[in-house]
Amino acid sequence: MPLADLKKSRPTPTHKPMSVDDFIDGALDYAQGHCSPKAANLAQNGNVTRLHPVPKLTLVANQEPKTRFPHVSFTFSHQAVSQLENNSKQHELAKSKLLRVLLNHFDQLPPLKQTHLLTSFAVR
Repeated sequence: MPLADLKKSRPTPTHKPMSVDDFIDGALDYAQGHCSPKAANLAQNGNVTRLHPVPKLTLVANQEPKTRFPHVSFTFSHQAVSQLENNSKQHELAKSKLLRVLLNHFDQLPPLKQTHLLTSFAVR
């Protein structure tokens, strides 16, 4: 097979040169949900697939996000896991909620009592 057969049959379309400033301005416009004049012209000519910007979201002070709590992982001893499971079943609470209650209670203790509690259970 000669090398001429491997040659592309159509030339690759060339893009018009754009200055760095025009590129940055277009990126800023897109990020703000605006369509720059150059991007609008390209979209009308069919050279570019037009992307629809994401609508601007506003945060209301009293509105809570969909996921209130981030997912985290901890390392517990087998005894601690079984205690957590038993207390969760006994009080019919989710394990994560039980941990939040216990942390809240611990935070409300004075620093001296916190230290005493940690040393009495030999928590490092």
